[in-house]
This record gives sequence, C-alpha cells and structure tokens, in this order.
Amino acid sequence: MKPTQHTVKTVTVEQYIRFKKLARKHDESDSPLKDIEMISEYFDQDFSDMDSGIAESFFKEWIDGMINMQPIIEAMEAGKTKPPESIKIGKTKFTVPTNIEDCKIGKYADYSKYLNAWEGETEGQYPIAMAIFCKKPKEMYSQIILNDRIETMKKVNLITAVKCCAFFFIQSDRYRRITSPWWSQREQKDTPTKATLSKV
Repeated sequence: MKPTQHTVKTVTVEQYIRFKKLARKHDESDSPLKDIEMISEYFDQDFSDMDSGIAESFFKEWIDGMINMQPIIEAMEAGKTKPPESIKIGKTKFTVPTNIEDCKIGKYADYSKYLNAWEGETEGQYPIAMAIFCKKPKEMYSQIILNDRIETMKKVNLITAVKCCAFFFIQSDRYRRITSPWWSQREQKDTPTKATLSKV
C-alpha cells in the first residue's frame, strides 16, 4: 500500500495508535530524513526515494486528521451525524447499544478500571469502551473475555470508533463522569510535540 492510499479515514484504531507512537519516536531524531524514515518504518517498506513533498503531505493529512471527539459530539447533538447501529469485525457483528446509562454498575466499574489502567495513546479509550458496552446479539456480559474483546475492538475503523464513543459520551452521564477526568489528565501527555505540529 502507498502512503497516499492510507489515510485517517481508512485506518483502524490499532493502526492509528501505532502511527502516533512512531511519530513521537521519530520526532526525537536529528535525521533530516526522519519523516521518510518514520513512514518507511510504519509501512515496513523502504521509501528512501520518496519525494519530501509527498512525505510532508502524508504527515499533514494525518496530523490534520487527528480525531478530536468534540466536533463529532457537536455534530451528533445537532443531528448532522449518527452513531453506527452495529460494528462488524470480520464476520462478527456487534450491536451498539442505544442506552448505556442504565447498564449494570459492574460495566461502569470495569470501564473505569480498564480506562485508568491504560497508559498508551488516548485513542486506546475507544476499544475499551466498545469492548464493554457493545456486544454480540444475545450475548451476556462477561469480564473473562474483556482482554480479548479489547484487542478485537482495536481493529474497528477509527472514525467508526470515535462516533460510537461520542454517542456514549452524549447519551450517558455516568460515562461522562468517568471519561472527562481521564481526558483532562491525559491531554498534556497525548499532545503532539512541537516538531510534529511544525509539519502542519
């Protein structure tokens, strides 16, 4: 796959988290070719002959596309976008609930526990929430499968994941009370470095 075919609109949560990790790593490099080196590592291909303009465009598209949930929340509240009714990963379909406010307290306890234990990129919040609140048809909630389910949910398209969690945020006061403080604590840590932002 060419970098120009790989955009924030097509990637999974897992791929986007990896991109951000590599971007931070290469920000610390003194190499004049660090942009191209980072892209080569991300795609596991040699792009050493890539035009610097293409590399710059790639980074601009990704940095511009860093998903801020707030505009999606506002669009959803205004009726301009809707949450997905279901999520499909491979052949497996998961239902997105229309009401999580009335979920059993155990789900919120698990959400708080897993969220506050997560030390990676902010986008790691999405698969945690979807693993806990989304389910297969007629499936009973179980803590036993949570770790595996979180890994599965990392394969969801990033935009779909953001819309899903934006809906949870709008719909549930309990969800907001757990998520908002975590966002505030993580905001500084997850802000792109000045070197990365200078590409925009």
